[in-house]
Amino acid sequence: PQKSKLRTILKFLRCFGLDLIPFTVKVVQALAGALKWRHYRSADLYLYHARATAERRGAFISKAANRAMVDMIRSCRRGIGPAKRCEGLILEQLPSLLGAWPAWVHRGPWRPRAALIVGSWWMLREIEFSNAELRAVSFNVQALTATLALPASKTDPSAIGTAITHACCCAVE
Repeated sequence: PQKSKLRTILKFLRCFGLDLIPFTVKVVQALAGALKWRHYRSADLYLYHARATAERRGAFISKAANRAMVDMIRSCRRGIGPAKRCEGLILEQLPSLLGAWPAWVHRGPWRPRAALIVGSWWMLREIEFSNAELRAVSFNVQALTATLALPASKTDPSAIGTAITHACCCAVE
C-alpha cells in the first residue's frame, strides 16, 4: 500500500512538472490541489507520506513547507463532509426477497437470499461470508441449535476451520 501511495504522489507531481525533492511549498500545494481535485478523503495521509519519503531521501523540510502542509491539509478536509456509511440491513425484509436459485448479479452468490440470511444471522465478516457455504449449516433439533462450520475466519487465519453455534431462544421465558 505504501508503494502505491508513493506512485500516486509521484504521478500527481509529474502532472505539474515537479519532483518530490526538493520538498517545497509549491510541491505541497500542487500535491494537495491534485488530491483535493480527485476528492481523496485521506489527502492528509498522502501529504504526510510525501513529506516522510522526502525526508528519508535526504530532503530538507523548511518551516514554510511544514506550514503549507498544515494549511493544505485543512483545505483538503474542508467541505468533504462526514464519511459515508452504508445503510443497515433490514432483517425483517429478508424473507420477502426473491428466493430464486441463480445469482442476482454476475459472479454473485448462488441462492442469494439464503446466503444473506446465513450471513446476517451469524454476522459474518466479508471473508467469512465469501467462504461460507449453505451446506455448512447444521441443525440440532433436540438442543435447538444451529451451527455454521466455517473453513476460514478472522479468528482462524490458518484456515483450520471453526464453527459458530446459535441456540434458539424461543423456549426461554
